Amino acid sequence: MEARRIAALATRLRGNPLIVVMPAVFVALVLRNSGLYPSVFADEYAYSTSSRLLPFANAYFPDYAYFAIFNLTNRCGGGFLACAQILNAAAFVAASPFIYLSARRVCTRRIATLVTVLALAGPINTYTAYFMPEALYFLAFWVFAWFILGLDSSSNRRMWIITGALLGAAALVKPHALFLLPAILLYLMYVGRAQRRKGVRSAVWNGVLVVVAALFVKFAGGYLLAGSAGLTLFGPTYTSFANSALSDSNQFRQLLAVTAESVVGHLLAICLMFGLPVAMAAAGLVGNLRPPDRLEAEERTSAFALLILADLVVVVALFTASAIGSGPYETATRLHMRYYDFALPLLFMVAGAQLGETRTRDSRRWHALVALPIGLAIAYAVMSRLGPYTPILVDSPELRGFTNNPKAFVALGCLSLATLALWASGSRWGSRLFVYGFLPLAVVVTSVVASMQLRGRLVPDGVDRAGMFVKQYLPHDELPHVLVVGSEPADLFRALFYLDDPNASLLVIPEGSNYDLSALPEGKDWALIIGDHAWTGGAFSESPTPGFALVRRDNPAVNVYFRTDTWPGFISHVQGLPSPEPVNPGEGGSQPASRPPTSHLISDPRGPGAVRI
Repeated sequence: MEARRIAALATRLRGNPLIVVMPAVFVALVLRNSGLYPSVFADEYAYSTSSRLLPFANAYFPDYAYFAIFNLTNRCGGGFLACAQILNAAAFVAASPFIYLSARRVCTRRIATLVTVLALAGPINTYTAYFMPEALYFLAFWVFAWFILGLDSSSNRRMWIITGALLGAAALVKPHALFLLPAILLYLMYVGRAQRRKGVRSAVWNGVLVVVAALFVKFAGGYLLAGSAGLTLFGPTYTSFANSALSDSNQFRQLLAVTAESVVGHLLAICLMFGLPVAMAAAGLVGNLRPPDRLEAEERTSAFALLILADLVVVVALFTASAIGSGPYETATRLHMRYYDFALPLLFMVAGAQLGETRTRDSRRWHALVALPIGLAIAYAVMSRLGPYTPILVDSPELRGFTNNPKAFVALGCLSLATLALWASGSRWGSRLFVYGFLPLAVVVTSVVASMQLRGRLVPDGVDRAGMFVKQYLPHDELPHVLVVGSEPADLFRALFYLDDPNASLLVIPEGSNYDLSALPEGKDWALIIGDHAWTGGAFSESPTPGFALVRRDNPAVNVYFRTDTWPGFISHVQGLPSPEPVNPGEGGSQPASRPPTSHLISDPRGPGAVRI
């Protein structure tokens, strides 16, 4: 069965424009991402370190399949970020056949191709520039979505087991896939209504099979890749957020209040950009509450889209609330759309499926009722410019591009409202204007803004130069003894990314404060001080540009390795060693065996950074 489905997939793609579009998008993404410096911290540091430098059992997050694949970037040496960007672009583009085939079930060939091109061209492709799992997760989700949308109430249980296995595989890329389960179970109940009582019982059993298969693949894969540490649902980082948020009743009440505030922001953003397909999906879902004899693919797609987005908006809002206080950047007004924007092409399909349809007088009245609250949300979002919510590129590239220019924001918002009003009035031009006008225009505007902001990372700043300098200046075996000090956590993680050593660490100090090197932790001999911070108690080593200083602890017990070309310090006096000996040609220029390879050093009090042997 699966072999026939894959063969059918290849046959349906033959002669499709996507055969040309896919490699063109891949090349465009690789060129766009070339030369970019890292920018998302602490995420890129955590995923790079977990993929390349740590045993999977010690990883920050349980993304074990992602780590196993991106461990290949170790073969690229110092160019590991560029290799990760190429792998990201390949995974992102590989999702296009599954998007197309999902759309093809409900749209014409031309519309399905347009939907796929817009999905690839959207600002979500900026995630291919980061050392993060979003691009691979995009592929995993669309393989899963393509498969489950091809099933109905008559599908056998083996197909639902495969569905669960695909979800479990996606959870090995990002554990967030498990948060899809509530929506999937509700979707199964919705689809199973076609068989009345038998369908409900069958939906329950199918749901059990999906959950069991997903958990089995998740835990089995985690155990194979990370041992007993892989037997975890969400890993220590996400679990600690949840435990902290639920630790006391007062904090729990605050959690609910912040969650509600975050949900409002996400709903405003979704209605603003995708008000028409949301209204279409809601009207279809409510209009089909009575058990039908058979659900069409269009109805299944609409229900799946609405349930997935509703589920993930609540989950993301809960995460936002639980993360408050864990860092200076975690606020209630931060919109983490990247946890569900991979599913937004489902809304493209909903609009494309109803392209050109007209409505009866009865349906117009019902659709006007559905459209009214969504239209009010769009109007409010335009007038308030989504204040006080703060879209940023890495969290919500679609919304960041949408709101970047005030005039473009108002124009796009009004156009979105116009498509909704036309649809509610029964005009076929509502869906046409959305699919052929608003959606391509919004994708172009938001993608251009997102790409321009991303390309701003072509020029290294002081933090980049600090990390690259220390990586090149210090011997490799000195990097674990570096402590990165400063007041901006994101900058410190970015410097650690360049040091590329899991034992190098960081310390956040108040802005403008001094740092005393006598307080360096045990095992740390070097402080990379980033920002405007004076230091005391250390010996100056070198700082080629303003904005940072590399400082050595006073009186360290260090070793000079004579086999290396340089030593990062100043030798003021040599004592107790023989004079240079002539090279013995018979030894090929090697060091005489009688000379020790290292010598213990003690700081010379006569001058900072000077040592005597």
